Amino acid sequence: NSAMSWADILDKDPLQKVNAMHIRKIVRLQQGDPEGAERFRKQAEVLAAEASSRQMFTNTLTLELSAYALANDLTGVKQIATAIEPLAARHPGWVPFRHVAEGHFQRLCGNLEAALAAYDRCLALNERDPAEPWRSVATWPRATACRVDVLVDLGRFAEARSAGECALERPSELGLVVATHDIARALALAEAKLGDYGSATERLA
Repeated sequence: NSAMSWADILDKDPLQKVNAMHIRKIVRLQQGDPEGAERFRKQAEVLAAEASSRQMFTNTLTLELSAYALANDLTGVKQIATAIEPLAARHPGWVPFRHVAEGHFQRLCGNLEAALAAYDRCLALNERDPAEPWRSVATWPRATACRVDVLVDLGRFAEARSAGECALERPSELGLVVATHDIARALALAEAKLGDYGSATERLA
């Protein structure tokens, strides 16, 4: 696929070789191949240890976090959360990602109220504030979808539907389209739990 083709290209650049392995790991996670993902993770560690210079980019962490969360991989989420922690301590723009990682971790541990609180902390930092120009909406779609999912997990179906519907009124304001599909998926689940199968099916289609 195209992701693996790009990884092959990155292999040729010393400043990107580790990232190429991370891309392959993410693809394996998305394909439901945890053993393959772990193999590429170990190869990335070896290459990083052997590298004579730092990699050009480090933003694969956010992609890895989502992939591990979708795969329900608690260990992987914890590893990425640990990697994000020092970044969040130095750069405020990483703080929302730290809260998202905490939310994923708590949800996978079964601590749903703690997960909900973590996603809420993230979403509070997605609101624009002129005094904090580093704020962005990068984590808003995923944190919102996860918040709706947790409300469903808690049996609070009507609240989940309301939260999802309110969220889907904001995409044009935020300049987001495709990124909100995950919110629509979570909202459809809430609708199905409330017995509104027609709306849920139409939304997923």
